[in-house]
Amino acid sequence: MKIPVFCHLYPKGSRTALTYAMVMYFGSRAAKPLRGVLFLSSLINGFISLPILVLGFYLRFLPDPQMAVFGMSRVHSVGITLIIIGTAVLGTALVGGISAVKGDKRLEFSYFFFLLILTLAAFGIGGYSFYYRSALTQSTADGMDTKIIVDYGFDHELTNIIDQLQIDRRCCGGSSYRVYQISEWATGKSEITAKIGQVPESCCARGTSGDIVNVTACQTAAELTELPDVVYTRGCFTLMEEVVTNIVFIFSVCMLSLAVWLLTMMLLAVYVWRALPRMILL
Repeated sequence: MKIPVFCHLYPKGSRTALTYAMVMYFGSRAAKPLRGVLFLSSLINGFISLPILVLGFYLRFLPDPQMAVFGMSRVHSVGITLIIIGTAVLGTALVGGISAVKGDKRLEFSYFFFLLILTLAAFGIGGYSFYYRSALTQSTADGMDTKIIVDYGFDHELTNIIDQLQIDRRCCGGSSYRVYQISEWATGKSEITAKIGQVPESCCARGTSGDIVNVTACQTAAELTELPDVVYTRGCFTLMEEVVTNIVFIFSVCMLSLAVWLLTMMLLAVYVWRALPRMILL
């Protein structure tokens, strides 16, 4: 490797100018690999933001109709949260990539600041969802019960979704079949599905042909738990509880992993912003 000659650029005896030129040359060469790492990490952040945004837009604008049993407002809120996180990660990635290319200290500081905010947010969301995952699961069950209590038999689309869910999953109600006893449907004012027994007809057990096993027994039974072959008594949410719990757990782990990754990138940004300028310019 050829070492450039700096002496002819400055007056004889100008040690300060000579030292400055040498530090600028070697310092900027040392900075290139780290700026390359900074650019690569920003590129990775950009790719990370894509699945977050896709899932967010899906939950906000194109959710599965069956998610209505948990309350669409709840589903939409999760979608909006993911869109905000994904947009923030993508924006931060753009700032980091541009700062790595230009070497602008102000952009590097902005990148560090955005990473700091994102890291704190990711740790907060991930830690909260991990610590309170049981409470979040119970809240989801309560949301399903509320939809049944308030809207079953009065919201046509929701009623069809719940009926189909109960037939397909061989279950009844949300956390329990007893939720129907305190529902608006129990008042007998529904024009969509009439109240004949303690539970809707979709809770009646069906054979392999799809026909109800014993309509009369299902509609007239005083104690439903005594007729497990005639009526479904297991709550639908109990069949989905493990899935919901796992989703909350995976979400919290992903958020905490993202937080650790962002923290690593933040430390790198701090080094590039503070250590390298000092090494190059002083």
